[in-house]
Amino acid sequence: MLKIGLVDIETTHAWIYAQYLKATGDALISTITDMGNVWQPKEIKRFAEALGGVNICKSPEGMVGMVDGVMLLGTNYDMRLERAKPFLEAKIPIFFDKPAVGKISDLKILKKWVDSGARIMCGSSLPYCDELRIIYSRVTSGPPCSLYIIGCKEFFEHGIHAADIAMALSKAEPIEVIWGIFGGCDMLWVRTSSYTDIALQLGANGADWIVSATNGEGSSCVHLDLSHYRESHYAHLTKAFLDMVRTGRVIYSPNLHLDAIRLLIAGKKAKEKNKNVLISSLDDEDGFNGKAYSRRYAQMSVNFQNMLQPSLKDMMKKKKVGKRRNLFRHLEMRVSSLPLPAVIRKPLRFIKYHLIK
Repeated sequence: MLKIGLVDIETTHAWIYAQYLKATGDALISTITDMGNVWQPKEIKRFAEALGGVNICKSPEGMVGMVDGVMLLGTNYDMRLERAKPFLEAKIPIFFDKPAVGKISDLKILKKWVDSGARIMCGSSLPYCDELRIIYSRVTSGPPCSLYIIGCKEFFEHGIHAADIAMALSKAEPIEVIWGIFGGCDMLWVRTSSYTDIALQLGANGADWIVSATNGEGSSCVHLDLSHYRESHYAHLTKAFLDMVRTGRVIYSPNLHLDAIRLLIAGKKAKEKNKNVLISSLDDEDGFNGKAYSRRYAQMSVNFQNMLQPSLKDMMKKKKVGKRRNLFRHLEMRVSSLPLPAVIRKPLRFIKYHLIK
């Protein structure tokens, strides 16, 4: 039985992953720690009691020797490396929830850890969605492919889902990012090291995630169903994490997530400067503010009871089958009128061949 520790139980991910770990029958939560950015000590104690009275440590250092692997789940991603260091030094496998870090300087350090052979897994759970298998078959076969992904909510903290999907599917290193506006949303066009061109629409209304892939053989479009829990993306990530703890193997290289972070940092800079940004031109201080996001998250998190939902019983219910949507037609209508950013002089192949009609 693997003993897993949770570091900074600030989001609902802490409860969800804890339930899936329990459901595997191969792991248990042995201890938790939290820096108190979002919840008060009494609420942290309630969380531990809801998990069956697990141990509460004052710091990550106190967890060393009590765990076989840890999941870092805090909202202040600027503190991730500091929170991870005791486990790195003890050679304990680590999962960094998305986004793993927020600045280029921290990203370079994490990259060194990965390259040194540390057992590290990081990123979004969305690349583990079953629906993406259809898209993956399109990306990995036939002529060069283009990807178009629609995501919702915040540019970085939720946009990382879209960027992670793009990197996981394409396995292509981002080279240059172009920013624009489409339908009131941020649009990022990404030139990559391969023949895969990427467009990300971030901040769309609602909670939908739509992924489309196109190549010379045709097109595929899927809507990611995040409404169920049984055999969901969370479940698949949990199993992948446990496999990493046991064997060191990962499904998605941590470098893909680091590329996704670089992509979004370049997108932020392109938006601020209103010009194309090369990934290679990013400075160490470029990035996002984890402390500020943690404060915003704390202001939104007013009901601790929501942290303890859903129950394991509800999570194990079978997925409901809903009505099919004509998603590709919906996507086609949105893409066909996509405007080019004013700063583009030489449009990307994606725009030239797939978006201009």
